[in-house]
Amino acid sequence: MLVEILQKNLQGAKLDEFAMRCAMQILEGKDLRIVSLDEDSAKRLFERINYFIHGINMSPLKKGKSKKVISENISELVHSGRSQGQSVAIALKKAGRSRKRLGRRGKKG
Repeated sequence: MLVEILQKNLQGAKLDEFAMRCAMQILEGKDLRIVSLDEDSAKRLFERINYFIHGINMSPLKKGKSKKVISENISELVHSGRSQGQSVAIALKKAGRSRKRLGRRGKKG
């Protein structure tokens, strides 16, 4: 059995590298035990491993129509690997809102 120790506050490229290494070991059928120093890092690692194995973000988006909830959902989607534009569209659709167009609307004459 292989034991990996997840460092506290592991983020960004280092978290992705660690998650990729764990995902590869899981896909190769190796037994893997991950020891985590904090719950938040473990949650992020689990989400990244699922993303690498399944190609999807497993964390559900928050429900609500407030700017705060929409902003948190956008951040979560960007963190999971989606582009900023995709994240905004998904978060607004989840909230049942649409993006307001900027500028003038087709005035004649």
